[in-house]
Amino acid sequence: MQTTTLHKAIINPPFSEARSRGFRQTVSQQTLEKNAVMEERSRIAREIHDTIAQALTGVIVQLQCADDALASNSRGDTRQHLQHAITLARGGLGDARRTVRALRPRELENENLCAAVETLIRRMTYGANLRASLIIKGSPKKLSDDWEASILRIIQEGLTNVIRHAHATEFVAELSYNRGTVRLALRDNGCGFNPAVTHDSFGLLGIRERVANMHGRVTINSELQRGTVTVVVLPLTDLQTWRIEDAI
Repeated sequence: MQTTTLHKAIINPPFSEARSRGFRQTVSQQTLEKNAVMEERSRIAREIHDTIAQALTGVIVQLQCADDALASNSRGDTRQHLQHAITLARGGLGDARRTVRALRPRELENENLCAAVETLIRRMTYGANLRASLIIKGSPKKLSDDWEASILRIIQEGLTNVIRHAHATEFVAELSYNRGTVRLALRDNGCGFNPAVTHDSFGLLGIRERVANMHGRVTINSELQRGTVTVVVLPLTDLQTWRIEDAI
């Protein structure tokens, strides 16, 4: 009887341990799947915000310009602003469809990142009382599709914040390609805000999430009536990039 009890005591622990190990693996797999779903939901939410919401912002700006032109009896300017609003609306619709199909931003379909940023800035600031420019430093490198899309969206979000909230007259995006990093600086001379006050708008949250997903860091410095400077630094390796001229 004692032998039987001893035999069971020896056999049962491995069996229980195996069941426990299987249970832990199941829970771990479920956790990973849940995290993946939440990350995908967050990505889709950011894309919707970066496409539909920002396209509508551009449309509103153009309609406001058209309204001002109409009040000044400038039929030619009114028509130009209305036509541009239509273009922005159609572009936003196309962006929404591309988001559903998980394709790259339309600006990157036929252009490299630098050219796409120039196109984006020109499209978003058309007719606005805002002087915007892009500065490129270093030798541009071809980044992964996800990284280029994220950098473009960060610039888009920064510019949208300037147009909607900053009341700025100048905006500069500076993209620097260094040996081990890509550095993005967004500067404006707008009204600024108090960094001590929490600013958790979805736009700023989206910027932070994108930078975190690229294992980078972001700093946002602002002062009332002195503008805002947003700096993003992303780490690079030789396997992640190559010079554009080497790829031609």
